[in-house]
Amino acid sequence: MSFSITLTDKESFDNYIDYKDDIEYKLCSTMNSDDSESFDLAVVKELYTMNIINYEFYVKQCENIKTIHKYRNSQSSYNITLICLLKILLLISFIISIILILYKYKSMDRFEL
Repeated sequence: MSFSITLTDKESFDNYIDYKDDIEYKLCSTMNSDDSESFDLAVVKELYTMNIINYEFYVKQCENIKTIHKYRNSQSSYNITLICLLKILLLISFIISIILILYKYKSMDRFEL
């Protein structure tokens, strides 16, 4: 008969805080991935397989990680669009200012003749 100790959510959270950095360091040297979402998920999975966190905490953390990265990705695409629009606006205002300066210069030139 096997006896298994179930961890509470508080114990899982405390263990997550205590061991997360060590697991990240270990996985960072072995994983060759630039995707931060898959790296974060691998860290949580490793903590679960080592029985440091319970299953409910593991599922919650996976959902949190996916939500955070989904939000981060949508924000970055929004920011890129906003930056492009600002660049276009600056370019248009620069062109308009040059046209106005040239027009003013030409109108002054006519009066001097």
